[in-house]
Amino acid sequence: MVLKASDELRHPWDGDTLWRESWYYNFSDPTNQIGGWLYLWVLPNQPLKSGMLVSLYHGIEEGIDSNALAWDAPGHLYRGPNDNWVYCYKQDVKELFEADLDDVELCGLSMKRLEPLKGYHLAFRDGDNCHFDIDCRFMSEPWDFADNIHPTPPWLAKNRYHRGWKADGEIVIGGRTYRLKTTGDSDHSWGTRDMTVFGQNNLKTYALQSPDGGLSVKAQLLGPPGKELSRGYIAYGADMRAVKSIKESSRYTPGGLMYDMSLRVEDVDGRVVEAHMDAMYAAVSGAPPRVGYEGAGVWDVKRWGPCAGLASCWWAAGTTPQQLHEGVVGRTP
Repeated sequence: MVLKASDELRHPWDGDTLWRESWYYNFSDPTNQIGGWLYLWVLPNQPLKSGMLVSLYHGIEEGIDSNALAWDAPGHLYRGPNDNWVYCYKQDVKELFEADLDDVELCGLSMKRLEPLKGYHLAFRDGDNCHFDIDCRFMSEPWDFADNIHPTPPWLAKNRYHRGWKADGEIVIGGRTYRLKTTGDSDHSWGTRDMTVFGQNNLKTYALQSPDGGLSVKAQLLGPPGKELSRGYIAYGADMRAVKSIKESSRYTPGGLMYDMSLRVEDVDGRVVEAHMDAMYAAVSGAPPRVGYEGAGVWDVKRWGPCAGLASCWWAAGTTPQQLHEGVVGRTP
């Protein structure tokens, strides 16, 4: 399906109380060893109708709700025992914001379209605690997940798309300035989001981009434990193809954090991308009891060399870090 410039904007919603539309950007910054997670959403049929999240993180501390600790810390900046830190600002509000996504601002986070299907300006202000200005330039057209062999399940979204992007800007956290020039992954989804069903499924998702944008990969495994299905794309520049299969393996620390990650992605035309990441340099963990991490690192990609990227694993309810560490669960079928 060919997505139009209007698909970057908001979509009509129905009366489903679980209807949700969201816009998401993440990035992996090897120079500063920082990961970023920028998120804006609407829930038109809920009491809190609009929300946003900014999460910026460096280093790793396992087994904590990273963003919650940061949100409650002075200046929204949590400093851990291992020279790690997490900045997080999160707000949910009763009002449904009226602006479309060509120029919107909520609780200090703004997204302004520079050119349809080409780029956005992302900005944020939290007083003296944190601010950033980042130009986003997309590497390709949006990849419609309806064009995968296995479309997005209806409990997760009516439709969604992903695309790689180049980040160019500046971040200031706690008075320290970081120059940002790297790459990331973005998505936009709309429709039903049933978190009860979501909690019964595993989600493993990987993204990587070459520095010049010549290669971009989004690889997602989603489904009940042992029955995960492959989704995503391989893009050589603007030439995008649906993922046919994903083979991956990881080891896990006693806290359930993935490392020694190997990835093999094949698309429907037989093109293959193989990559390995020894360890992530930054990660945030989720709220118990569900085990999960999203992290940033550098993939060593066969024939392409070092590529910044992300790895994210969120496990079905009942999965424990000990099971992952012992290899009882977590393997690709």
